[in-house]
Amino acid sequence: MFSEKKPLRVHIELSDKCNAMCPQCGRNRIVGDKINPKNTDMQDINYVGGGQLQVKPNIQTGELVLEDYKKVFDDKFYDTFNLQKINYCGNRSDPIASKDLHEIVEYSHSRDSKTAIVIATNGGLKTTEWWGKFGKLMSGIRHNVVFGIDGLEDTHHIYRQRTNFKKVISNAKAFIQNGGIAEWQMLVFKHNQHQIDEAKQMAKEIGFLNFKEVYTPRFWSKEDGEKLEFKVGDKQYKLEPSTLDKNPIDNKKLAKHFSKKNKNRDKESGHIDCKALNINEFFLDFNGNVLPCCWLGNSLNRRSEPWLKDTLRYADNIMNWYDPKVMNGIDNDLTDILLKSIWMKQLQKTWDIAPCKTCARFCSKRINIKKAINREAL
Repeated sequence: MFSEKKPLRVHIELSDKCNAMCPQCGRNRIVGDKINPKNTDMQDINYVGGGQLQVKPNIQTGELVLEDYKKVFDDKFYDTFNLQKINYCGNRSDPIASKDLHEIVEYSHSRDSKTAIVIATNGGLKTTEWWGKFGKLMSGIRHNVVFGIDGLEDTHHIYRQRTNFKKVISNAKAFIQNGGIAEWQMLVFKHNQHQIDEAKQMAKEIGFLNFKEVYTPRFWSKEDGEKLEFKVGDKQYKLEPSTLDKNPIDNKKLAKHFSKKNKNRDKESGHIDCKALNINEFFLDFNGNVLPCCWLGNSLNRRSEPWLKDTLRYADNIMNWYDPKVMNGIDNDLTDILLKSIWMKQLQKTWDIAPCKTCARFCSKRINIKKAINREAL
């Protein structure tokens, strides 16, 4: 499925550990007393009135350690591929929580110093001393660390639950002052959209290289596409999409399209334009499983969630044929998986016949769930 004739990229989830509890993250769910019967087909169970936000009880406990990482990215891999970029970004985790992060980054750099290293983090873990040392380590490496900072002190925590704005800023300063290159990424919602300019100015003063606004389509899975309500302890919160004109995402339209009432949803035969294939990027999870993208990686994780009664619907039919014993990069040859995998070849064949729901939703040329990004150099 992937090519050795053009630069290769990899998206890696090093563990399933995270300090934050973000309401639209796949590691969390909203739990309440009353189920909304109109919404039981949605990606997560939505409760009337907004229930308690909590981490899902069966989150897997795994981590890709240095020893296994070296088994995956071995001599044969580096002799075969030109690894252009490594993106350490979790489906359900924060890479800073990985105990071997320093060593893994050093190993990757030692194998190919031209490879760009990108790390996405909420910035709330570790101390300023740790971040200072990390800045010095990264200063000699082609890199970019993306800090998820969603507003200012009075708004950041609304989405980034369990993180502290002041600590994140202190950590970012320590990293930048010691040679680290960083980007401020702000998820823009209705509650923080008025702070974009102020946040951008703060980012410039601290020394961030770029400021990135991100408009999320993740409201599509809610009944009206308009809001997400939840509680943390006794406090009630409400997330709403940005109302700015520069937000191009029509969450209401997406919610309507993906509604159970629409019998044509996910029928995208012949319309799949695989994003992963286009940029020659594969996904590696913390157990060493190899997949074409993080979206199918999330489908693999969801297979083990017992509260999802309709396994085929949420895990995708093609994922029921996915065998970790064959597709695991620790126990098998990664190069052979990328170039010869029968499962990946079968996945491609489904695109013109009956695409799996994940492919139909994220890679249809007609309609797909894609975030909007505005990036500005500071």
